[in-house]
Amino acid sequence: MKLKQLLSELSFVENIILDTSFIHFAYENDVFDLINLEELCKEFKNLIIIKSMSKDFGIAGIRVGYGVMSEDKVSTLLENGYLWNTSGIGEYFLRLYARESFFAEYNELRKDYIHKTQTFFLALAQIEQIKVYPSLANFALIELLDGSLSEDFVAKMLIKYGIYMRTCRDKIGLNGEFVRVASRKFEENEIMIEAIKDCFKG
Repeated sequence: MKLKQLLSELSFVENIILDTSFIHFAYENDVFDLINLEELCKEFKNLIIIKSMSKDFGIAGIRVGYGVMSEDKVSTLLENGYLWNTSGIGEYFLRLYARESFFAEYNELRKDYIHKTQTFFLALAQIEQIKVYPSLANFALIELLDGSLSEDFVAKMLIKYGIYMRTCRDKIGLNGEFVRVASRKFEENEIMIEAIKDCFKG
């Protein structure tokens, strides 16, 4: 694993923080098995894994997440009073998340969503006026190749088709016209594909 090699080479760093908020959308085999990096905290004591749960569970309003780290780092946090109280709704969700039956059902839905998302990205890649960059998240970076400005394209998609996309003008390192589009339900993805095709017709 390249990550383990990297962590080994960075053993001199006091704290390495790894954000895994999108990791449930990632996979390393054809059956979309879940990637679990939390065991690495036992081997690398300087590693801190954090995860927002709003991305894959759609619970942004609850503001729930968690961190995994060595026992020594947990003790240091507790000694300094770094406890963050959760709301009643947040606590309810965490108890639900801890149930084996809930997670098993979620994992099947997660795999189905990944399959539909990758199918969506492949369909987008067939549109000749855009370039779709590979993604293991639930959104794709798209480069506009027909000379359109990203702001104009985003505005047209919203006004004419009622579809919201995000321009990537504020992203450092991108040279060109880029937008970001998120995968949704299969039927909504189909509508989006047809709208993008129609948008380029004029």
